[in-house]
Amino acid sequence: MITQKNHTGSRLFNDFCKDIGLKRADSICGSQIKCTYYQDTTAKQSVIDHIFISERLTTYVKQYFVIDDIVYLSDHYPLGCEIVLSNLSPSNHSGCNKNQRGLRWRWDKADLDRYYNITSELLQRIYIPKHLLLDTCGMSNCTHWQYINNYYMDIVSALHNAMISCVPRHLSNYFRPFWNDELKDLKQASVDAYRLWKQCDKPKDGIVNKIG
Repeated sequence: MITQKNHTGSRLFNDFCKDIGLKRADSICGSQIKCTYYQDTTAKQSVIDHIFISERLTTYVKQYFVIDDIVYLSDHYPLGCEIVLSNLSPSNHSGCNKNQRGLRWRWDKADLDRYYNITSELLQRIYIPKHLLLDTCGMSNCTHWQYINNYYMDIVSALHNAMISCVPRHLSNYFRPFWNDELKDLKQASVDAYRLWKQCDKPKDGIVNKIG
């Protein structure tokens, strides 16, 4: 259950789960997920988020995973657990799939100008059901909700497609949070100085030595 066995809170929680028949979904799958929480400013990460299910459902778990196809701003990753209950037979699925995904949409690295242009183009193509403002809707055969749902889904689809085209998706620790343009320029200056010093046969004194 909870791995900190020597911690009083962990022992109490594990006993509680045992008493009511709960198990951690990732322990069933042998999940290889390395991170469910990542703090950008400190680059700290850990696995502190879990899904618990009834022991009676353990044989029906198909996969346990990080949900990475939505936009979220929290430091905690959304988790998913797929349970197959078709005919209540555990033999109807291929078993638990391991999932190591921990990708995030990096809006801070996005091409926002291109995103603006693509969303503008895609949204202008969407059919707007303006007639709903004038039409009356009967209680027994109202179809307004269908038009409204379609309109909503078209907007979501347009925004999502634009995001796929313009926003990179990487592992949470792919980018170094402390890195910026100033540090990038300083690093390049250091590399250039070293190359100059090397090209000058690595002098031990003089101006080039001080630069290198």
